[in-house]
Amino acid sequence: FFLSFFLFDFSGGNFPIISPETFVACLCKTRLENKALGFVMVDTSLPGITRTKLKKMGWHCSDTAHIILEDVLVPRDHLLGQHLPPDAGFKTVLANFNMERFNIAAIAHAFADICYRDALEWAQQRVVFGEPLIRKQVVAHKLAEMATRITACRALLYTTAANIDARAFSVADVCMLKNVATSCLEFCANEAVQLFGGMGYMNGVRVERIYRETKVLSIGGGAYEIMNDLIARQLGFFSR
Repeated sequence: FFLSFFLFDFSGGNFPIISPETFVACLCKTRLENKALGFVMVDTSLPGITRTKLKKMGWHCSDTAHIILEDVLVPRDHLLGQHLPPDAGFKTVLANFNMERFNIAAIAHAFADICYRDALEWAQQRVVFGEPLIRKQVVAHKLAEMATRITACRALLYTTAANIDARAFSVADVCMLKNVATSCLEFCANEAVQLFGGMGYMNGVRVERIYRETKVLSIGGGAYEIMNDLIARQLGFFSR
C-alpha cells in the first residue's frame, strides 16, 4: 500500500506543499538467519522500482498497482520499529486484521442499508401495471428479507463493537461478523439491482456501484472461506 508524505512551510501562515514524496511500506524479511519480518519504508523515487497501474471492477477511488522492486537499496534507518522484536512486523499485520475486518463489516452493513433504502424508495415510486411496484407480494417479500438481514447484521455489529470497546472480544467474533455483514451486503445489493430492473444496470445509480463493491469487501481482509477456517480453529474444531 502507498503512504503519501508532504512537507509544509508554516512560516507564512499558509500551508503550501514544498516537497511531495511518496513511500511504499513493504513487509519483508529483515534477517537472513530467521523468519523475522519487518516494515521498511521505501522511497519510490529510488532506482529499481517500477509500477504498473491495475484496473479493477470496483473501488475506483483507491489506486492499485503492481509494484516491482529489483535490487533496491534502502537505508537501514528506514526499518520501522527498530527497537521492537524482530517479528514485530508480522505481529503488527495480525493485530491490524481484527480492526480491518471490523471496519469492513461496518462498511458492508452501511452499504446494505443504502441498497435497502434505495430499493424501498424505488418500489414505492415505480408504477407497474397501474400500481406501485411494492404492491407486488414478491417485491414486498424481497424488501422484508433485506430488512431482516440488515437488522440481524446491525445487532451483531453493535454487540461486537461493545465487546471490542470492553476488550472482551475474540478473533472468532470478528470473523463471524465479517462473514455475516458481507453476506448480507451481497444479498441486499443483488436484490436491489434486481428490483431496479434495467435501471439497476446503469452507471450513476447507487445500487449499481455498490453491487460492484461487494466482492472487494467479502475478499479483502480475508476471504469468506478463510474466515470460516479461522472460526473453526478458534472454536477448537481441529483439536478434538
